[in-house]
Amino acid sequence: MSRAILLRELIVQEGDGAKPIWATHFGWESGESSGGGIDASTQAAYVVAGLQRARAEWPWAGILFQWGLLPGPDLDGGTPAGRALLQADGAPTPLLTELGTFATEENVAPTGLAPVAAHQYVWEGNWDLQHLGADTYRTTSEVDARFRLRFEGTGVVARARLSQEAGDVVVSIDDRPVDVSLASFQAADVDIPLARRLPDGIHEVSMRLSAPGELTLGGLIIERSIPMQWPILLLLGSGGLLLFFGCFDGLLLLAERAGLLQRHRPGELWPELPLIPDWRPARRA
Repeated sequence: MSRAILLRELIVQEGDGAKPIWATHFGWESGESSGGGIDASTQAAYVVAGLQRARAEWPWAGILFQWGLLPGPDLDGGTPAGRALLQADGAPTPLLTELGTFATEENVAPTGLAPVAAHQYVWEGNWDLQHLGADTYRTTSEVDARFRLRFEGTGVVARARLSQEAGDVVVSIDDRPVDVSLASFQAADVDIPLARRLPDGIHEVSMRLSAPGELTLGGLIIERSIPMQWPILLLLGSGGLLLFFGCFDGLLLLAERAGLLQRHRPGELWPELPLIPDWRPARRA
């Protein structure tokens, strides 16, 4: 499955990094038809794990299509029995059962880009799709049209369109309002930070068009920062200083024992001063 990363690297080298990769024949073949290899339950586990990995690590990945539904001859584009979601008698395979369970699990967007086609979004109202090059947007001009998304991370960034026709929006993170304006003299698609430094966990973002105008969204970017970063840096810095002073004192001790430095008495802060005679000025007559 990691071969897809090689394809992605080649696409980026050719200057087409905005193009997503779709997998039209995704999956593993069970050993029931191939005479060896993995069994049906392992096949189902591999497919689900592959979907989870693509969702968590590959924001450039598009749709991953399972190999096929019905088993049949491979000559005319059919699906081998070890890759189909249904058995020859129409009964579901363990793979289909696991995919059904996976699809009905709690929908929480992971780290990375959540495009508007992601299944984790909940859309309310009339939204239209716009395709601009390799990017897909959802746009609406219906007042009170809204969307919400549950995500897991520490921050969220909205890829939205600024324009003169943009309407007022109401944005909230975990039911707390966020001040956002999409009005601009010049149309532009920009990334707008909505929240950062959130507690690492599951949150919900929502956006609603509250006044006449347009609301156009190209997706949300879910971020996750390293937890406890500054305390770790402080501890590492303190440990480095203690190690430096310890090595310095050790080198001084070795130099004293080797006779390269004069030994000093503990607690001696100043060098010994020479003695001067007891002298008093002469008494005036």
